Amino acid sequence: MTDLTHPRRLMNRRNLITGLRALADFLEDNPAVPIPRGTVTVSMFARGDSQTCQRAAVDGVAALLGVPVQDETHDGGHYTAAKHFGPIAYQAIHIPTERQHAHRALMTYAPNFDPPAPNATDNADPSTPVTGSAGDRRAA
Repeated sequence: MTDLTHPRRLMNRRNLITGLRALADFLEDNPAVPIPRGTVTVSMFARGDSQTCQRAAVDGVAALLGVPVQDETHDGGHYTAAKHFGPIAYQAIHIPTERQHAHRALMTYAPNFDPPAPNATDNADPSTPVTGSAGDRRAA
């Protein structure tokens, strides 16, 4: 589990908890600020030298949370443990190496599917006469 004797890890933990409380106080004091619908998830990605170590880290968090592990790795999914606090969830997650590689490969295609940048003439009034060069819309 997390070694809280390490000063940096202890400080990171304190900072996260302080930030969460500050956010809750801010939202409570400012009801006009919109909030997301559905669940907000705080994710802890398992670390370790091997997939076995990472799965063991998720198993350990599941035991601390008192929740079962959800193993979706047989379908190309993730290995997770989550506990819900109303609409807030804390989740420990291990993403198998094969899934990470598949995701990276898929993302290599992403630039090919970006929509073209909007052209200034795309929103022009179609009833405005076109003068000048092709595609240059100016009022006559």
